Formats: sequence, C-alpha cells, structure tokens
Amino acid sequence: MLGIMFAYFRHQNTKNVIGGKISKAKTFWLGYAMFHYFILPLWILAYISQDFDAAYLIYIILGIFYFRMLLQTVLMFVTRTWSPVIGISYNAVASIGLIVISINLIKAEYWTLNNYILLFYILNLILILLTDTYYARRFHQLVGNETKGKTAIWFASEEEKFKQINLITQRNNVIFILLSLFLLLLLLIYGIH
Repeated sequence: MLGIMFAYFRHQNTKNVIGGKISKAKTFWLGYAMFHYFILPLWILAYISQDFDAAYLIYIILGIFYFRMLLQTVLMFVTRTWSPVIGISYNAVASIGLIVISINLIKAEYWTLNNYILLFYILNLILILLTDTYYARRFHQLVGNETKGKTAIWFASEEEKFKQINLITQRNNVIFILLSLFLLLLLLIYGIH
C-alpha cells in the first residue's frame, strides 16, 4: 500500500494531471482510507470464524465502498463533475448505513471477539468518514467549484493556502494510525476465531 501511495504522490506531483498536485499528508490519508475501505475488510473476512453470523455485514460494507468508488470514478474522470458536496453527502449516507449495521451487530444474541473486532472496525470507518467530511468541507471552502472540468483540483497540495488543512491532516493521520494498529494487533493476537 505504501508503494502505491508513493507512486500516486509522484504521479500527481510530477505531471500536469487532472486532480492537481497533492500533499504528503493528503496522499497518506487517501491510502489510509482506501486500505480501510477495500483491503482491511477482506483481511477481517479471512480471519473470522466461518460460523460468525454477522460476516455478511462485511460484504455490505464492501458494497457501500465499491459503489462509492464506481460513482466517484465516473464523476471525476468521465463527466468531470465531482464536487466535495457529493462526497460529503455520500459520507453522511454511508455513516448512517454503518450506524444501522452497528446497531444490528450490537443486538446479536451472543457476543464473541468477532463482534468486538467488527464493531471496532465499523466505528473506525465512521470516524474516517466524519474526518473525511471535515476535510472535504474545508477543501470546498478553499477551492469552491474548481473541482470540476478538465483542470479540476481534487487535492490539498503543499501550497500555502492548504497549510492549515495539511497540518490537521498530518496530526489526524497519526491518531488514525494508532487506532488501526490497535485493530490490527487484535487481529494478529486473537486471530478472530
């Protein structure tokens, strides 16, 4: 994942491509979010016991994020009409969906370590979505409708106008890494069985 993040950072910052230049903090945040949206749920699925009744919830979570990936790809690269407002709206709907999933998980008749790991993962996803919403709102305040068209800007670069949001992102990256390390440690220690 780190290799992909480095390659993407280099690609955005060495070529004149749609989306514009990207800061290190934003690159890391994107990689972090993608890991949690697409890779970690598959890892959790591989480790949970086969008789875990709530495993289907992970497939629902994957569906939520794969749908967003498809929608966002079309809006960014095909129609070039992506706006932070769309991302914020999707984050709100996805957060509500994840809260509903959490409630269903909490109502389980019996609790195992699987339930706790999955609930911690879902709560972490909700925090990621809320944080991403904050970033999108701040970014939208700075760039307005410059996120559309052939010269769209989608990322906070190292420019001075993005200095504050980059500092906040950098600080939050450390906090989220600590949360993730805790979850990964649980997965490794307990093997979720």
